Amino acid sequence: MAEAGKTAPSPSPKDAKESPSVNMAEDMKAFRGKHYFRLVVSTAGFVVLAWIFGRIGFGIVWLAPFLVLVFSWWNRTSSEILETTARLADVQARRERAFQNAETAEWLNFIVNRWCVFSDSSILSLIKTSLDPLLEYYKPTFLESIEVEDFTLGSRTPYFKYIECFDSFEDNRKIKASELAMRFPPSDLSRTPKYKAVMDVDLGLASPDSKFVIRVKIAKAALLDLSTDIAVEDFHINGKMQFVFSFNRNIPFPHLAAISLCFLEEPEVEFNIRLLKAVQLMEFPLLKSWVANLVNDCLKLSLVDPGRLTIPLCDDPDVLGHGAQYGCGILTLTIEGGYDGRLTDDVHWCALTLGEQKRQLKEIHHGDEWSDKISILVYSLTYDKLILKMKAKRKLGNKYTVLEYQIPLARLGLDTNGDQEEVFEKSRQRGSKMKVSFEYAPLPVINITNETTEEDFQKNYLDKMKDEENNNSEGIRL
Repeated sequence: MAEAGKTAPSPSPKDAKESPSVNMAEDMKAFRGKHYFRLVVSTAGFVVLAWIFGRIGFGIVWLAPFLVLVFSWWNRTSSEILETTARLADVQARRERAFQNAETAEWLNFIVNRWCVFSDSSILSLIKTSLDPLLEYYKPTFLESIEVEDFTLGSRTPYFKYIECFDSFEDNRKIKASELAMRFPPSDLSRTPKYKAVMDVDLGLASPDSKFVIRVKIAKAALLDLSTDIAVEDFHINGKMQFVFSFNRNIPFPHLAAISLCFLEEPEVEFNIRLLKAVQLMEFPLLKSWVANLVNDCLKLSLVDPGRLTIPLCDDPDVLGHGAQYGCGILTLTIEGGYDGRLTDDVHWCALTLGEQKRQLKEIHHGDEWSDKISILVYSLTYDKLILKMKAKRKLGNKYTVLEYQIPLARLGLDTNGDQEEVFEKSRQRGSKMKVSFEYAPLPVINITNETTEEDFQKNYLDKMKDEENNNSEGIRL
């Protein structure tokens, strides 16, 4: 996966040891050799023709048109060779410079600028719809209501520079785009059901006229209208951002299923907070601190790897594909952590997601080592994916994701071995080591009709479970 991937060397074709420059040089050498041969043969032909003219006794008057013919032909043929060679050399130089030095695409910044300005009202509507419930949920106790009033980036929109692209593979490798990778794509790319392309960019935003306005109302206002607008403005953001383009063959062309983005490291964020109404609020220092922490948490915690924002471009084909309506088994998880130190000083807990099911384990307030146990329903061992997240909560109530592990159940092979144990760990992150024990028990299939009584159902169920136990016992004896 690209999120936790490591850069690997560029791929090479079968038994191919030559570099991209060698390959390009060989192509150009073959092209030049073919045209040089034509030049040599044609020149020899002109020399023979001139000798024949001399032997026949043509006068000097024929020499001028003959020289014009030779010169025009030579100029046309040599110009073609020079232009083609120069064009190939220019393409090679541009591509190598873009791949090696990371490209700065001003055309992309222009498109982003025009798109942001054109979509200003739509972006406000999207942010208001997304943030209003979140702000209402995390609002301090001294606030009666809080909502997004306005948002604009102004005319200075985000810009990208130093763009680098990678191939991403399931074994967590990231292979950087290069001339060799362009010439030799992965051999199974045209047949693989899923593929991810990764783009790392330096993101910057310096927008003095940006504005994010929040309207708040004090809870103790009673009959007084103690409401005011708080503006978060003059945004300056700099950081390394990663875009992951997920392609899926199960959706229609162009097969782009989703785009996800996150900061690879904590970005530099600066902004100003001020009141837009001249009202005296004793709570303003605390409110200002809460808003500052909220903005910082969104940009410095929620959007920093492993946290990310995913923009789906279609319905998830995996969810639609397996069509599981009934549970096929029970998965019991025993999770232990804290072996290598405390993950964070804030209150934290483990959260599980499997399909539409979400579970939260007990909160961890103190101590290093911890363990918990939970059972969850499995609908498909082939398509279901278990997501383990360690989440934390700041003192002012903002939640954020500390680390995340994604575990496709198909990789575990629980249908053949129901009891397994896995250890997960993030390199260079204290407290990230987790030991997870998986115990999978398939559910028996019982036929129920409208005429089935409660006694018959219990009898059928007990008989079915007895058969399952006998089958398991026989398997153990064998």
